[in-house]
Amino acid sequence: MGNGKDASIPPKEENTRLKKLVCCSKCQVNYKSALFRPCCHLNMCIICAFGLKYCPECNSTIEEIFKVILTPLIQTIVSDNARLKSELYCGKCKVEPSNVLFFPCQHHLLCLDCAKDLEVCCSCSAEIRRTKQTFRS
Repeated sequence: MGNGKDASIPPKEENTRLKKLVCCSKCQVNYKSALFRPCCHLNMCIICAFGLKYCPECNSTIEEIFKVILTPLIQTIVSDNARLKSELYCGKCKVEPSNVLFFPCQHHLLCLDCAKDLEVCCSCSAEIRRTKQTFRS
């Protein structure tokens, strides 16, 4: 529940962190694709890096810019991030952590607030006989 005591990262903040990891530091739209030599920093897309003389991260002189294709890796990171968020956050409100276990089906999908009036599991339609609040360490 929204008591501010949960140690997990809110979805909006996590999306910002993911965007910083994979998107160009200048335009923040395209994927990073320009590898600077000799420093080997990868922090911009090839479009934004065009014509640069100095690395924006370490200020070393750029001798060459290589175009790298990280799309499969980035797609894996994005899909893994989405999968993990779906496991950690409530499937209904998508804000609070999922912290209710349904019995007897044992699905763990919703937060306490979203699960409180449910009579059947939203995943398998089994009758919910009881619930147990869970906690992540």
